[in-house]
Amino acid sequence: MAQISHESNTGHEMEESLNYTSAALLSQWPTHFNSHQANDYGRTAEHAANQRMIGNLAYGGRNGNASNPSDDGYNFRGRGLLQITGKDNYRHIGLLCGLDLVGHPTLVIDPLHALAIAGAEFQASGCLPYCDADNLLAVSSLVNVGHIISNPDKVIGYAKRQEWLAKWKGQLGI
Repeated sequence: MAQISHESNTGHEMEESLNYTSAALLSQWPTHFNSHQANDYGRTAEHAANQRMIGNLAYGGRNGNASNPSDDGYNFRGRGLLQITGKDNYRHIGLLCGLDLVGHPTLVIDPLHALAIAGAEFQASGCLPYCDADNLLAVSSLVNVGHIISNPDKVIGYAKRQEWLAKWKGQLGI
């Protein structure tokens, strides 16, 4: 629940916002955007962010997504309680849940399926043994980075995940 609380703001943000400023694009994805693209597609005083193009450039050509000009990067951006990302991951988790998430990617945010999808993601990523061992760093790194790391500074929002874990344990009397 700490991971879900952090990744999707307790289920309130079920689709990744790509409303980045030009500077944030260069900071977040320095190998995916040059300064010209960041100025053209990032949010500036002159124009709103082009979230579709940002998604296509940031996520296109990886995780099973076709490269831009395909809309795969945008269509398979982070969604759901754990922010599943990439066509390959949508396909794999969909198979585990018996859902066509590639054909219907918005099913990831459907309240009827969101929790089952998050559970399948935890299982598929190998998180469950680390949940049982109360190893927050292992779970957080598997969810956020994709593999176990030893430096919590490399996990975006690790301190917030710690706070969420403490809140959930307090609420559940653990």
